[in-house]
Amino acid sequence: MSLAGRLPAGESVLPVPLHGRLLSADAQPAALVIRTPGGLPLLSASRDADVRCEIALGQAPEFGPAYVVDAPATLLRPTAPDNELPAECHALVDRVSGIAPLERAIAIRDFIRASYRYDPARFEDPRLAGWLRRLSRGRQNAQLAALHAGRDARHLGAGVCYELNVLAVELLRRAGVPAAVATGWIFDRGQVDEPDHLWAMALLGTAQGPRWMPVDASTTREGRPLRVRPRVAGRWGARLPERTPEAPPAAAWTSRHVRVDATESLPLADLLRVARHVGRVTGEEIEDEAELRARCRALLADRETAALLLALLRGDGPPR
Repeated sequence: MSLAGRLPAGESVLPVPLHGRLLSADAQPAALVIRTPGGLPLLSASRDADVRCEIALGQAPEFGPAYVVDAPATLLRPTAPDNELPAECHALVDRVSGIAPLERAIAIRDFIRASYRYDPARFEDPRLAGWLRRLSRGRQNAQLAALHAGRDARHLGAGVCYELNVLAVELLRRAGVPAAVATGWIFDRGQVDEPDHLWAMALLGTAQGPRWMPVDASTTREGRPLRVRPRVAGRWGARLPERTPEAPPAAAWTSRHVRVDATESLPLADLLRVARHVGRVTGEEIEDEAELRARCRALLADRETAALLLALLRGDGPPR
């Protein structure tokens, strides 16, 4: 494919599609094309230049459950504490933990599309945008706070590509899928004047090694991207003293298609918050997060334990 246009003096990153590679770049007047440390082609020109690029489009990799990804811990670290996510999100993560990474990514994308609302008006109104910034102040992840401030009777929250895909990254990481955010170009209006969209990126295994797969939770069901430029200001990716989510064992992965229904899941997140509070009150906190989650899940699934807990809450004492 060919791209042609005019770039201003200085340094500009050339827009190369994912899995593509730059074949050539001609500029008038002459300019220097160099590579950034990350491998991106960077054009440096002393004056405004007319540029024409030839790009080879590569084949998208085939993702499969047989390939294991050894990812840095930073790509699995949550960016928000548990209490800043709705219980439905925690339930979703628990439900997808036994399926293959690719299917986890698709299930998370579909959950956000169905449970959240794309609403650019929330950020185009200066008064509303100011209120969202104040509401988000002090939160570990300002975008997730702004997103969930739009909860209503039908949706868990409202936002644009930025907020929706930041949530996708958060849920992917909690589900054991390495993930990050990326900005780029949609290129559906014939121009690439500046990056105009934000995606979640899932790092999945292929026969060629780990490869990035875009996960866009802000598209329509037909795949058409939805976008808007204004967004809530705030740093994404604050580091938390949280555990690194553990990927489920390879033996638990399956290729079956799974329809996620969060309403049928155990209220694990609620019991986790209670357990942490009790630990703080008694001074006997459980340090091992994975062990705490496993114990809470076992308690919720056991009928005898549930009967004992209910009797204690009623003030009846232990059942005989």
